[in-house]
Amino acid sequence: MTAGRVRLAGVCGVLATAGIGAAAWWMLHGQPEGTETPEPVPVTSPATEVAEVTAALESLPSNPEALLSAGTRSDLQSTPDSAFPEGTTIEVDEASWRPDQIGGGLIEVSVTRPGLGAVNYLAVMAKEGEQWRVLTTFSTE
Repeated sequence: MTAGRVRLAGVCGVLATAGIGAAAWWMLHGQPEGTETPEPVPVTSPATEVAEVTAALESLPSNPEALLSAGTRSDLQSTPDSAFPEGTTIEVDEASWRPDQIGGGLIEVSVTRPGLGAVNYLAVMAKEGEQWRVLTTFSTE
């Protein structure tokens, strides 16, 4: 073994020992004083989440203003009502729901506007208070 490899092996050994020591200290002593543990997020079953998300998305054409986050409304190049003209339908692929474990998730939707074909999107959802909101969408076509 060359001197460089011996030195590298020694450095790796020291770093591994330091990591193990830090982990052991953390396990024995816990969090530093004054550090608060955040309140746990209430657990909602995936089936309940996807049902709530689906209901919110399907009601989007009738009340888009209520379901779009403030950031999404400001990003629209038109008013929410013109983005969802009367007769617009939204189909949600419930099997595509992917929760992010921090109060949101992704889901695939198909938006059909009157006189136009369906356009598929990936909707980024977040729960604000008790209301699911659309943060943004990405066309999947």
